[in-house]
Amino acid sequence: MTIAIGMVQVKGYPSLLQVADAMVKSAQVAVVSCEQVGGAYWTVVIRGDVGEVNAAVKAGIDAVRHVEGGELVSHQIIARPNDNLEFVLPVNAPSGQPADDFLL
Repeated sequence: MTIAIGMVQVKGYPSLLQVADAMVKSAQVAVVSCEQVGGAYWTVVIRGDVGEVNAAVKAGIDAVRHVEGGELVSHQIIARPNDNLEFVLPVNAPSGQPADDFLL
């Protein structure tokens, strides 16, 4: 299995919840983090198999359109991330914590 990291950045907390929900329901991925970037901007980071992450990011992008006032800011998929990223970015798979702990 080839690991990938996917990120979707949105404006507004309701958009974040909709995106994160759509991502985990559409593919076998794990939510790594949900972070407020500043102001109303939020980023959800997932990881999993490359194909699963690709499908999840696409589902997240589509989900933003269903939120009134939802705004997609950016998205990115990194296939086969360098091991060094594990040390400097929040991309490690959660260890025993439910994914919803990252949303609050």
